[in-house]
Amino acid sequence: MNIEILTQQELKIFNVAKLLNYKEKEYCFEIKDDLLQKLKENYKIENIAIFIHLFGYFKLTHKFFNINDDSLKYISKRYDLVTSSKKIPERTIRTYKRLIREYFKINSYTDDIKLTIQKEANNLANNFIHRKKIFYILVNISTKLNIEVPSYTELTKIINIAINTQKKDILKRLEPLVKDEKLKLLDEFLEKEKESKNRYKVAYFRKLEHSTAKNQMTLSLGKLNNIKSKFNMLKKIIDTIGITANIAQYYAKWVEKGQTSQLNQTNILNQKFTLLSFVYYQYLIRNDNLIDRFIATVQSSKNSSFRAQKDFVFELEPRKNQILKSLEKATVSTIQDIKLFIKDEQLSANEKITQIENLIEKNEPIINNILSEKKVFDTIIENKYEFIEKKSISLQGKLSGIIKAIEFDDTTSKQNIISAIKYFRETSNITHNAPKEFLSDEEKKAVYDSGKFRIFLYKALLFFHISDAIKNGTLNLKYSLKYRNFEDYLIDKDEWNKNKYKLLKAHELDDLKDYEEFIKPVKEKLEQSFKQTNENIKKGFDTYFRVSLNNLVKLDMNININLNYF
Repeated sequence: MNIEILTQQELKIFNVAKLLNYKEKEYCFEIKDDLLQKLKENYKIENIAIFIHLFGYFKLTHKFFNINDDSLKYISKRYDLVTSSKKIPERTIRTYKRLIREYFKINSYTDDIKLTIQKEANNLANNFIHRKKIFYILVNISTKLNIEVPSYTELTKIINIAINTQKKDILKRLEPLVKDEKLKLLDEFLEKEKESKNRYKVAYFRKLEHSTAKNQMTLSLGKLNNIKSKFNMLKKIIDTIGITANIAQYYAKWVEKGQTSQLNQTNILNQKFTLLSFVYYQYLIRNDNLIDRFIATVQSSKNSSFRAQKDFVFELEPRKNQILKSLEKATVSTIQDIKLFIKDEQLSANEKITQIENLIEKNEPIINNILSEKKVFDTIIENKYEFIEKKSISLQGKLSGIIKAIEFDDTTSKQNIISAIKYFRETSNITHNAPKEFLSDEEKKAVYDSGKFRIFLYKALLFFHISDAIKNGTLNLKYSLKYRNFEDYLIDKDEWNKNKYKLLKAHELDDLKDYEEFIKPVKEKLEQSFKQTNENIKKGFDTYFRVSLNNLVKLDMNININLNYF
């Protein structure tokens, strides 16, 4: 089974001579005078620019390319050469290439060198490095071995052999299990649909849905639950034979792109292995797909709630202003009347008090009514949770099933959100006893302190918090390519300790073998920079440095510490 390594665009870049900038041209097409003289003495003058073109690109890449007109013009101008419009015979081109290899003392592509490259590819494949990365590493290795870089076809064969060698080990472990009853679950993929005799059931899972419409979310959830049930039944076999997420992704692509009839024609062992990979990969990407849409749906609800609140406030703004003016008018009028009573010299002190009491008794109900209306109005405007609550039913219809289906990673996720998710899954009737630790104080007040438990608001806020926690990495998925715990993407500690130097070599990080030696000059440079910066601050040379009165003592102390340290 051969799978293409590079895209068509990447392949074009690999096979076509790139356009060089002026400095690159200067370096690439620089040849010694004695070599140029030999070329003029032994070969047709109109072909020498072609030779230099092949020579220059080979110096740069250890590869030969078809002629690039831009580079050819530069060569002709630089060496004052005339080029012929006639096509050079292929025999002549082969001679030029042989001479260039001899000049650079290029090693022949022998069986031993091929074996060396194959071993490197095998090691890289065994460490589950992506095949595209393997390809470019092999290109670099070819340069280091001082050979002409093999063709794309040759490198692809080597990588496929490496991956298939890895596959052989898996098939060896699968062989004793091939009659396991659980593997019959895979046969469903190879059955034909009743509606279409030419369509296999595996085709039903090949494409992911992306719409956040409820019917499409429900369809996707059904597919996820179908794959999930198969994965859970087959997980022990998948683990036993050693199918990893990377391996599953590689072979599942073949199922997605290939013809199902080809899968039917392969031997039973290969068929079962490929379909096991397909199930595993489908489970991973369908989890991610639904979580992507979960987050998009929540964000859309947040945005629309905010817009609705903003529009509502805008609509009520005239009424708000009217209330404030009425309150201002009533209050100012009362105060002014009180002042008049106080200044009225014809009234005794007792009469003034009586007049003021009568005025307050008359205006108090009016002011209280205005204040009550203002209080209700302020409560409505400030209560953003009413707008969130209105979105709850729509969100529940789209998202409840996803929360119940997705397997979250309990051990690496924040426990307060995990507790709330477990309660949501296990309780059909959510009450005021629902976990609330994940809510903010303001949200708790909105949900619990309004005289009754607002269940719809609670659910909407739970969806919001789940979305935020997934995005910030405090809630992780157990099976995912995108949303797992960060440390799961790192090399396993035991694997690192066991194969540290092999891994460094595979990733071209040999310089880090002796870390202390590597970091020493970096530390020295950093310390010198600190010292210079502190000296500049102390002497007042650093014009960008500012100290406020609040942190003057603290900064002075830090400067002294740094100066003493250095």
